Amino acid sequence: MDAPTRELFYKEVLEEQERHPRVMILSTHLVSEMDYLFDHVLILHRGNMLVNKRYDEIISQGAAITGDVNEVDLFVKGKKQLSTQQLGKTKSVMVYGELSSSEQRIAEERGLEIGPVSLQDLFIHLTEGGE
Repeated sequence: MDAPTRELFYKEVLEEQERHPRVMILSTHLVSEMDYLFDHVLILHRGNMLVNKRYDEIISQGAAITGDVNEVDLFVKGKKQLSTQQLGKTKSVMVYGELSSSEQRIAEERGLEIGPVSLQDLFIHLTEGGE
């Protein structure tokens, strides 16, 4: 479907769900366009189920840690790292796994920013698998 048709489709899905609540299964590679429609997320890759969680639960599993290179490296050590970007002495690492309140406090004390990660970013990095 082209972009305008997809938008009409998404609108109709929401209206239909409001008229007749039920479970709908949507399959897509256009995750960023549809993530607002999801209550629950299944991510399949090569016949294996990687994720089977509520949308809010999976989103809370990812975080972007940004700050001084050395502080970021120290903070993310031992965590599952999905991607890394660096510009000069500033580094951002996307991690997978929920951060505890004490970890969040430590990050703040070290001057690190903790940002959200989109479902699309999580999908991409969880399904790359070293290809």
